Amino acid sequence: MNSPKDYEAIESAMAQAEALLKSPHPDPKAVSHALEQLNEAVMSYETGGTSEKGTHEEAGKKLKSFLPLLHQAEEAAENGHFKKAEQAYHEFHEGWEQVEAGIRSENPGAYGEIETKMAGVSAALKASPPDKKEAAAALHGLFEEVEHYGDEKGVASKEKGSIQTLIHELNEVQEALNKGDISAARADMVEFIQIWPSIEGQVSTKSEEVYTQTENNMTKALSLLSSNPPKTGEAKQVISEMKKGLEPLAQKTSYSAWDAAIILLREGLEVLLIVGALLAFLNRTDNNDKRGWIWGGVGAGIAASFALAFVLTTLFSVAVAGEEREFLEGITGLIAVLVMLTVGAWLHSRSNIAAWNQFINDKVGTALARGSLWSLAGVSMLTVLREGAETVIFYLGMIGSISTQNLILGIGAATLILVALGIAMIRFSVKLPMRPFFLTVSALIYYLAFKFTGESIHALQVVKKVESTHITGVPELEFFGMYPTLETIAVQAVVFGVILLSVLWTRHKQAQSVASEA
Repeated sequence: MNSPKDYEAIESAMAQAEALLKSPHPDPKAVSHALEQLNEAVMSYETGGTSEKGTHEEAGKKLKSFLPLLHQAEEAAENGHFKKAEQAYHEFHEGWEQVEAGIRSENPGAYGEIETKMAGVSAALKASPPDKKEAAAALHGLFEEVEHYGDEKGVASKEKGSIQTLIHELNEVQEALNKGDISAARADMVEFIQIWPSIEGQVSTKSEEVYTQTENNMTKALSLLSSNPPKTGEAKQVISEMKKGLEPLAQKTSYSAWDAAIILLREGLEVLLIVGALLAFLNRTDNNDKRGWIWGGVGAGIAASFALAFVLTTLFSVAVAGEEREFLEGITGLIAVLVMLTVGAWLHSRSNIAAWNQFINDKVGTALARGSLWSLAGVSMLTVLREGAETVIFYLGMIGSISTQNLILGIGAATLILVALGIAMIRFSVKLPMRPFFLTVSALIYYLAFKFTGESIHALQVVKKVESTHITGVPELEFFGMYPTLETIAVQAVVFGVILLSVLWTRHKQAQSVASEA
């Protein structure tokens, strides 16, 4: 079934082809593109039209249908007709906005190059006064970039940076302006524009207002620097406004040393608790001669955990980069949340001392009854490996959002605490208060699950895998991983509900158990 859009597509294609054919010096390539688009529009109409699929391939085809507009703009700029050039370029820009999301998803590298060329065109046309050669050259460069879109699908985007990277580039521009080096300032501003596409997602998720201001001001700054003579005073003011907007967004890392320490402490304490209980059980049952099997299992579990960490981190670093890395970090973080919710429920269920004793008896008593020393070693090895695997998953989920200093500080502090506790528990038989221990550790793991949820959804929003609906007036709470977007708050609310239900259900089961024993 045909729609008005199908008819409008034919009308638009006809108008573009007619305009090109009537121009004083028609470009054969541009005319050919226009006629191809007209043919496709007619064929689509004859076959009943097509639904708006929004596929990446269609986005690329639609992008190339705007080439005649760029040719018109270039020809107008060459002849000094800048209003006509701006009008044609404005129409191209409106078309670009229709396909921008599809292009970004299909080929981030090409998307970045097109955005950079477009910024150059905007700056050239807004210069005061515009230079015919520079404007025409900028439009021609954009024309060629669009014309060859899809020829090299493997083009990689620039290495992903951070908001701090943008601020650094603006500092370079300011430094060059202060030295009176306009050429260097212009080159640094171009570098900023080239980097922007790979980082804009981080800015838009945190502040839609700053994102829009930066988009507008970066081309404005370049046009001021490209004017004849350069308007350095106004350019400095625009650069300062950009920095003022970006700096508050770059003042934090998502995870702290505290968060890194909690993960290792929680996992390490559980290993100490279980291994200590296993050794105590052997002591009570006069099986001290079998302690070596427990320690052998612990050693094997630690070795296996390090091997797993090496393999996963290597694959993680080699397999992905840029936006795909942030996407994988977001997915890994959500997997970590599921593990945390499961672990939290397990820990809370063991806060009853009888349940804990039953757990140890089931694990060790069975192995001793069978006389299987390998089973005894296997219990301790699997305990360590399970905690090690969880630790690796948790750290992979946060690795992209924590500074190296905070990560090392957190792991180092947790390691020292665990060593001290291990010596106290195993060497000097110091006992931890079971119920407070399990309740405290459960609370910490639930806190991390809540925070990981917000940070992981935020990471997916940054790379445009999840929508970002900004909520005005809602503060950003770093400690809880809360961002002022509808999506992060909604998912965190669901996780909080799951945590609450889990706690209530565990308490209900424990109350039933106590009542049945009474």
